[in-house]
Amino acid sequence: MKININIDSKKHSISLGMGANHDFSGCIVKNGQVINAIPAERVNRLKHSLYAFNPFRTVLKYLFPNGKVNIKHLAIVDTLDPKYYIKYLDKVRLYNHHLCHAAAVFFTSPFQKASIFVVDGTGSKCLVKGDQYRYETYSYYRGESKDINLIKQHFGEVDDSLDETHYHEVYIPNSLGLFYNHITKIIGFKFLNDGKTMGISSYGDPSLFYQEFIKAFSLEGEGIVNNNFGKEHVIYYSTLIEKAVNEKTKFKLKADIAAGAQKVLEECYFFCLNYLHKKTKCDNLCISGGVGLNSIANGKIRSKTPFKNVFLFPACGDDSTAVGAALLANLSYKKQTRVIIPKQSPFLGKKYTDESIRKSLKEANLKYYRSKDKYKKAAKLLSEGKIIGWFQGGSEFGPRALGHRSIIVDSRREEMKDFLNEKVKHRESFRPFASAILYEYIEEYFDHIKWESPYMLEVFPVKKEKNSKIPAVIHVDGTGRIQTVNKENTELYYLIKEFYNITKVPVILNTSFNIKGEPIVETPTDAINSFLACKMDVLFLNDYFISKETVK
Repeated sequence: MKININIDSKKHSISLGMGANHDFSGCIVKNGQVINAIPAERVNRLKHSLYAFNPFRTVLKYLFPNGKVNIKHLAIVDTLDPKYYIKYLDKVRLYNHHLCHAAAVFFTSPFQKASIFVVDGTGSKCLVKGDQYRYETYSYYRGESKDINLIKQHFGEVDDSLDETHYHEVYIPNSLGLFYNHITKIIGFKFLNDGKTMGISSYGDPSLFYQEFIKAFSLEGEGIVNNNFGKEHVIYYSTLIEKAVNEKTKFKLKADIAAGAQKVLEECYFFCLNYLHKKTKCDNLCISGGVGLNSIANGKIRSKTPFKNVFLFPACGDDSTAVGAALLANLSYKKQTRVIIPKQSPFLGKKYTDESIRKSLKEANLKYYRSKDKYKKAAKLLSEGKIIGWFQGGSEFGPRALGHRSIIVDSRREEMKDFLNEKVKHRESFRPFASAILYEYIEEYFDHIKWESPYMLEVFPVKKEKNSKIPAVIHVDGTGRIQTVNKENTELYYLIKEFYNITKVPVILNTSFNIKGEPIVETPTDAINSFLACKMDVLFLNDYFISKETVK
């Protein structure tokens, strides 16, 4: 399909944002509001879109299926490879990587004013002074209305002989994201698998390696300085793990290393946030950048810093930069005012029609029927121990399944944790699962939280008296990752409500609809393929119901 991009049309106030390096995404903003956004991985089915062929074109075909792109602005994050947009270079607005992160989270937040913290591995390559170039590592901003003002930016020097700045092999000072990434490499996980490191850290003793790791940091003044955790550390600790006498010892060593690193990350994180609050005197906080996905640290922000109100964009990683670029371009239009909404919807993918769902089912030669009350039927099946694929409406933007592309399970069944990891998700046994809970019951089941946490980006302790009620969503340390659900998340809310009517438990297990190594499903066909490839029991595609009994 030929893509025809018409830029600067007077008939449109639509901005298209594209970025970044890994987790390449595209976003459409109209009249100051995010209309659609999609990570390329959901379409090309390549995790994080690493080594994907022309993700730029992949995203355009999804967002503009007729091939005609009529927009006011084409906004590009400057860390995107120019080969994808060189044809339109004279019409492109280039935006700084960290600024795009900041814009994505602030302009979609409910705040008129906010402190903004951007922290990741590396961002844009910037001219610091003279002819010296450095890479962004973390940045402080102040947001007010349509303006985002830089307070202070930190940089690190990277070896320019390396063609790619987002790999385990890159060593750069002052980067909290790359420090954690190195720990991920030491433990033996792949690039961008830092969530696994966070998960295994709960099995370890942080005191065993914390003192060794923190020596690489100097926390003073305005933030992290002189982080010299580098190649020699990776080699040393990797060798230490390799020499472990057996698998049990090896696992314990990995967990202890991860736990020490998690403690260091949190100390640095909160040090930076406390500095930011001193500078802004503003109690509203917005966080973006890959480190913002560390839900364990996020759950402690209000207790470790003076911030009272915290907003995290559903996609904190590089996928958010496309959203930020589109918003920056759109809000630069002199007649465009900023639209502040109470809560940003994460469901930014396109909806699939009943016709397209029926077509996918017929192509798969599956029997199906339309459920008259999918919420009651699904809730009853859950209560009976069935594993359900739940495909509803437009897909979530970001790495968390929030009820539109989810696998859902009864939280009361402890055995489901291991079964899901082994037989359904095909992933490591130590990986925890998140809870989706009706917001009105949050204080009854979890400690230290009274606010909404709709994007599954915070971890809190489960009340001890509730441990026996929801064992499938409790991690080894007694905590749980939370997604609060209210009527705004219609499909999931009414399902949990019906489950509560049956069981008197307002919590279900919610995990992403994918298996190991694959992106979250996007299309009905993706969902059917994933359903058939694992030991899921039933599948709901909007109102259509398929069970394994109907599979020939």
